[in-house]
Amino acid sequence: MNGNRASGLLCLGLVSAGLCIASYLLSRTFSFLSNQEGDAIDLCLNVFGISCSETLEDRTFWRFGLPPGAWGLVYYATLAYILVTGWALGGEFGKCASVSALILSAFGAGISLIIGGLILSGHAPFCPLCGIAHVINQALCFCTWRYARGVSRQLLEDTNTGGRVVFGVTALDLRDSRWLSIGLLSSLMFGIIIYQSIVIQISRRESTAYQASRISDDVEEWIAQKPENVPTRLDEPRIGSPAAPVQIVVFSDFQCPGCADVSMLLEQAAANYSTAISIVFKHFPLSTKCNDGVHSDMHESACDAAYAAQAAHLQNKFWPFHDALFEANLEDPADALFTLRRIASGVGLDIRRFEADMSSPETKLRVRQDAVIAAELRVRGTPAVYLNGKVIHRLTPGLLQAIIESEIQRSSGRTVMGGR
Repeated sequence: MNGNRASGLLCLGLVSAGLCIASYLLSRTFSFLSNQEGDAIDLCLNVFGISCSETLEDRTFWRFGLPPGAWGLVYYATLAYILVTGWALGGEFGKCASVSALILSAFGAGISLIIGGLILSGHAPFCPLCGIAHVINQALCFCTWRYARGVSRQLLEDTNTGGRVVFGVTALDLRDSRWLSIGLLSSLMFGIIIYQSIVIQISRRESTAYQASRISDDVEEWIAQKPENVPTRLDEPRIGSPAAPVQIVVFSDFQCPGCADVSMLLEQAAANYSTAISIVFKHFPLSTKCNDGVHSDMHESACDAAYAAQAAHLQNKFWPFHDALFEANLEDPADALFTLRRIASGVGLDIRRFEADMSSPETKLRVRQDAVIAAELRVRGTPAVYLNGKVIHRLTPGLLQAIIESEIQRSSGRTVMGGR
């Protein structure tokens, strides 16, 4: 019994150490998010001579909106809750709590082994405090095993009983399961509360200054690209002048939700920078029916939608048709042609001419030509936005505005503010 108690105390000591490390790493992450990293002490640098800043700024290991330090805090706090409540209440609840702690710590140890492998292989930066936390996780797995080993036989019996219940061999005795259910649910709720609290804190600290610094980095990354030759024609769907200093080409698919969002973003940019911007629309349907550059028929009605938009363009109604098409539902291929005809009628097209143009070889050739250009540019998905020959990754309103104004300034030698 004393050995079991000693194991429990050791587990709590390890959890406390993990909580301290996770809390420090999270506080450092908060300082980065608030653009106040200069005010925070770099404990890793002062103690170990290796800064943890690179690891904390790297978002590779962020999952579901939380950085590693936050997940560490959720993990250790939940584990502490399980151990303390199990110890305080004892009895059947205590037994279930010890097994729950073992399962959770085994999961944490497994995650640590995966991350450790990534660090050793050079795929992730090394942080001394994170390394200590990973060692703690391995020790916790062993410690909780020792703490729970007294009920391991009971665990096997419960697992066997659970399997018999699932397959209908025997009925479930609710009296035997009540403590396990209460323990697991209360632990889960505690972890969710900690998770939600940290998410709220992170969202508050995603300051304007930090967002601005990220936009600045993305602009520099965009500027460093070598421009591609993205051919356009005067008879393509276009907003703005072909001589504008900012030339945007967007490859799009009318069944792509992200394309609809980017479409609204680009149209707003065209309104804000009316004389300085040109937007050309090119087709890249994610369907093998008209696009040899894709390998699966992701959007079954995308080719028909592209043909229909091109037919509308021949009647000078491309943009009204374009906007209505993005608002329509083309998920059911059986209803797609009816929907396209309804939209065509709604924007005032000559339906007989529309249907003829939609099925004409010239229209289908134009769509395929756009897809070929996209393939030569190594476009793999939609939307793909090129501004003056350079693709924009991670397109956001702030990034688009910054790049547009940078290009206008470069072409004219003066700063141009958006029309807001």
